[in-house]
Amino acid sequence: MPAYKAQFAFHDQLELDFFDREGNLLGSLKIKPSTILWKPLGGQLYRSVSLEKFTTWITDKSTGAAKVQF
Repeated sequence: MPAYKAQFAFHDQLELDFFDREGNLLGSLKIKPSTILWKPLGGQLYRSVSLEKFTTWITDKSTGAAKVQF
């Protein structure tokens, strides 16, 4: 396994599938310690962005991303 800047507690990646309200697959998301990958339905390859670039983008005020509490 390559040396990552960050790591998960138990797994080296998290994989999630996204579905619409009717249960149709929309795409797949993979989250790795240094990369976020997205593959839309019917896509052959994942699109990727570094965790650092994602963090910069999501925290930029121009994205309109709101802070939320759980």
